[in-house]
Amino acid sequence: MLSSRINSKTIVISLSVLLLLYFVIFPMGILLFDSVVKDGAINLENYRNVYSADVNWKALTNTVELSLMVMIASVIITFPLAWLVGRTDMPGKKGFRTLQPARPYPRGWARCAYRCPCRRSRPQRSYRPGQRYRGRYPPDR
Repeated sequence: MLSSRINSKTIVISLSVLLLLYFVIFPMGILLFDSVVKDGAINLENYRNVYSADVNWKALTNTVELSLMVMIASVIITFPLAWLVGRTDMPGKKGFRTLQPARPYPRGWARCAYRCPCRRSRPQRSYRPGQRYRGRYPPDR
């Protein structure tokens, strides 16, 4: 029998699930559907176009290589520390428990994985000499 009293924990969890569905699951479902369905039929031409470019394969292999290197490095560092904290009487044990691995930012892996060959080393000026600069940052002088 359900109680007539409203539980705040249930409300918070329900609201969190609804927000997750609305802002994450629903848009991703639409993206997946639109990428596969074209003119009412299933079509994988979009994926064929994306994965036929060499630069996309290079980005994918760089991403996999980087993630494997980070995983191996984190295992090499964290397993001995976990053993030291859990099985020994080392000084500073509480300090090691508070350490958490750095969380990468979403754009961090993309910078390493995708190096655009068309990117210039120095940004081009978008104004003519004598023209007043109206951009966000002042021009280099």
